[in-house]
Amino acid sequence: MSKVSVLVVACLAACSVEEAAQQSQTSSALTQLGEPMFVEITAAQNPQQPPGRLRGFIHSVNTFDAGFTTGGQFWPYTMVGTVPQLGGSTVVATQVVPTRFHFADGTVLDANGSVKPTLDSPVFGSASYSVGKTQFGDAVQRATFWSSMNSNYHVLLGKPVVRPTWDLYVPADKAFVVGGFAAGVDIDWFYNQVRTQLSPGWQVTTFPIVLSHNVVFYIGEPTQCCVLGFHDAYLAGLNPVYNKFDAQTWTWASYLDPGLFPPGIEDVHALSHEVSEWINDPFGFNLVPPWQGNDAYGCSPVLEVGDPIVGSAYPITMNGRTYHPQNEVMLPWFARESPSSAYAGAYTYPDTSVLTTLPNDCSL
Repeated sequence: MSKVSVLVVACLAACSVEEAAQQSQTSSALTQLGEPMFVEITAAQNPQQPPGRLRGFIHSVNTFDAGFTTGGQFWPYTMVGTVPQLGGSTVVATQVVPTRFHFADGTVLDANGSVKPTLDSPVFGSASYSVGKTQFGDAVQRATFWSSMNSNYHVLLGKPVVRPTWDLYVPADKAFVVGGFAAGVDIDWFYNQVRTQLSPGWQVTTFPIVLSHNVVFYIGEPTQCCVLGFHDAYLAGLNPVYNKFDAQTWTWASYLDPGLFPPGIEDVHALSHEVSEWINDPFGFNLVPPWQGNDAYGCSPVLEVGDPIVGSAYPITMNGRTYHPQNEVMLPWFARESPSSAYAGAYTYPDTSVLTTLPNDCSL
């Protein structure tokens, strides 16, 4: 446990304060421990990552292959759904796995109370956007291909099956707890638990969402905090029926209480980020010209539509609650299109004003 979290836990134990004040101090501790971030699962963590050479030879959720040319080079990509120009609706079977983390000090962080707010959110429910009334991820895709898509093009998450709660008992040396309201867990430990305990029962044509509440991850050391979500894919063998390689895609995201991080990084902020990134790069092998956006990510060659503007929220009120999904960066920004072929000539959506210029080129 880091010195920051130790001090805050000690204060919370000794001070008689109201819950809101405790959450405020918890927030301060998490913010000091690290910047809210999202990560890509590495080949060392997941040696079964699908390689790009298998593009077109994978059996999984419905995808299409296309590409763009910039600077004289062709950049292929694979996305969830159907070819936008041909139209049609893709509905991906989805399941939600709520987690219940048990920590050595007796703290329990249970995601069951976050399931209904998640299902009521713009991630699964329809809200009104300038491109139509639909789910959040679909709205971003429609905006991305606005100038060329068929009007009936949609990429939707199906009504999710809520799976039984998954209980995890975290060793004391693999986590820190702050004030009983939030915790950081070693990402490698968690990933291994998913792959050995949870994922063997999944079906490759479904999209599992592993949901936590106020749990973030750290990388190696507690000071390397705080991961809010990631999406992943792994090969699951050769499918003799389709003569293709099965690949399982899935995501983890944390439903966050307000105040843990700067305003806007709360509720489904992380999940909206990961769903959009999964739609745009389900297998993790979509490469683009290296870009420099959010300083926390340095120079990146990957089509990660949320990473350049982490923390940029787009408040949406529905079902009696205001949610904070994240604005996303659209394909034309990565493809160096000027002007952009996306909705309103923009590079971001739903807020079209977040990025108005192309990325800085960089070298890896």
